Parts: sequence; structure tokens; C-alpha cells
Amino acid sequence: MKRFLSCFSVFLAVFCLLGISACGNKDTDNKDETVAVAGVTLDKTEAVLKIGETVKLAASVSPANATDKAVTWTSSSNAVATVSGGTVTAVSAGTANITAAAGGKNASCSVTVLGESDKVTIGGQEYETLSAAIAAADDGAVIEVSNGTYQIDESISVGKAVTIRGEAGYTVFETASEDNVLTVSAEGVTVEGITFSKTNKQGASFSFIHAERNDLTVKNCTFTGKYENGDNDVTRAMVFNAGVSGYLIEGNTFKALRQPAYLEGSGTVKNNTVEGTKGFVVCCNYKVTMEGNTFKDNATDIAVIENNEAQNLYTEADGVKLSSDNNGAYVDLQPLGIKIKNGAKVTE
Repeated sequence: MKRFLSCFSVFLAVFCLLGISACGNKDTDNKDETVAVAGVTLDKTEAVLKIGETVKLAASVSPANATDKAVTWTSSSNAVATVSGGTVTAVSAGTANITAAAGGKNASCSVTVLGESDKVTIGGQEYETLSAAIAAADDGAVIEVSNGTYQIDESISVGKAVTIRGEAGYTVFETASEDNVLTVSAEGVTVEGITFSKTNKQGASFSFIHAERNDLTVKNCTFTGKYENGDNDVTRAMVFNAGVSGYLIEGNTFKALRQPAYLEGSGTVKNNTVEGTKGFVVCCNYKVTMEGNTFKDNATDIAVIENNEAQNLYTEADGVKLSSDNNGAYVDLQPLGIKIKNGAKVTE
């Protein structure tokens, strides 16, 4: 019996030692385990630079306890943009993808480097100013305005049926003047891809584009001002003379303006984005086709106003359609004393 107990004691001691050893090995294995990188993100996915400018990109590696979080930076074209430690330097005009990689995962930022700016051309022929290009142009000509910021101190007269085309987002007409930027005195003018920027508040009536003739097209432009709801700033993107019709206003962005447009004639307004304004003004004696427009934080989105003693052409059904066709726009039918939102009459 004693021998049995002694053998059992020895067996139990060996078993415990083996168990402790196994647990110790398990802990050691866990400490040596590698945590793989799950993903890499960048704080910017796109950037626009001029030659010689730099931008700093920040990379985040997940999870936070990844074993190897070292980031490697590369450029798809060092001739366009180089990168070192996340700092990107613009070298020449073009586009390059800047990639941050870690643990087999990566993320990229598209960098556009702008080339030579402040050029106005017609068919490759360069002109010193937009006014000079218009003077030299034939009807139907396309005037290309390259990237850059153009300070406009006095109104530019557009007296020919030309297209003025900028590089959307990169061609900026900037002004602090009280004069209109463009005064359109010819039929069939097109303005596209221009950013219009007002750098000061405007006490007197001002518009970036003043249309005196029919068939004006304005598309893919951006209009920004300093208007804040309730103040006295009177900056409008566009004003049309009475009866001027056949216009197309499409794909533009309007922000911080008193009105995106004052419409006293028939035309089409579609697929624009309007934010922080008092809304489009439509004179009640002219039918305007409006569809696909998006509105945000406006006092009113579309205001149909009385125009002296002119006949009102808008019914409640017209107001409902205006709202429904424009993402639930808030429509103020002033001649009828009716307000409509989300396609339904507002009851107060």
C-alpha cells in the first residue's frame, strides 16, 4: 500500500510539472505571436498643388497593435510629384498617385499638379487678357482659360457668341469690384468650368453674370460669395434682363449668395446645387423649367414673386411640381400666398 501511494505521489508530481511546463510554453507562444496589418488609410485622398508646393500626408495603420507598422511611401511618377516621409512635393504638371504601404496593405492619394497658369487661348493662339481674346474671336469660337486665379477689376463685355471655358475647379475669376464680372450682350454665349468668387460683401446690387441677350448657357461653374442669412449683402450669381429667355443653367454650385439667379424670362434650370442663399427668384409672368436641383440651408429655395401688374402664370399645382421635381424644394408662391415643401402645401 505504501509502495502504491509512493508511486502515485511520484506520478502526480510529474503530471503537475508537465502541466506547468505546457502552460508556460503556451504563454511564451502568445508573446511571440505576430499581429498582421489589417489596413492603411490616408488623411487625404486627393490634393491639388502648384509646381514647387508641398503637402503633408498622414498615414494610419490598423490595428493599433500591429507588429510592423512601418510605412513605405512611393510615387507613381517622380517626374510629377515626389514623396518623402509623407511630404509630397510638386515637380511638374500632371497627375501622380502617392501610395503609403505597410504590411501588405496600402492607400493612395491622387495628386494633381497644375501647369502654367494665366493663359487665355483660342485654338492655341495666346492672348494677354480675356477681353483681348473676345475681341479677336469669331462667333462660335472656344476661348480656353487655363488654371489660375484671375483678378477681375472691371466688367468684361462678351459681345460675341463664344464659349468661355475654364478648367473646372481650377480657373478662378476673383473680384472685389462692384462691376459685374461678365456682361453678356450677344446671343448664344456659353460659360463653363469657371469658379466665380466674391471676396467682399456687396452693399449695392451685384451679379457675376449680367445677361442682356437670349440663349445663354452656364454650366459646371461655381459661384461663391460672402452672404449670410439676414444680412444686407446683395451678391447674385446671375441677373437676366426682363424678357431674356432660352437660357440653360446646369450643373453649377451656388454658395453664400443672396440669390443664385434672378429670372425674368423663360428658360431651364437643372441639376444645380444651392446652399446658404435666399433661393432662385422667378418672376410670376414667365414659366421656368426647373428639375433635379438640390437645396441646403436656404431661406427659401424657389421664390415665385409678383412682377408689378403682370399676370401670374403659376398655380398651386405648378408649385407642387416645382417642389417635387427639385428634391422637395421649399417653394414660396407669393402671388397666391402659398408655401410648398416636399411636394405638399405647408399649413401654418
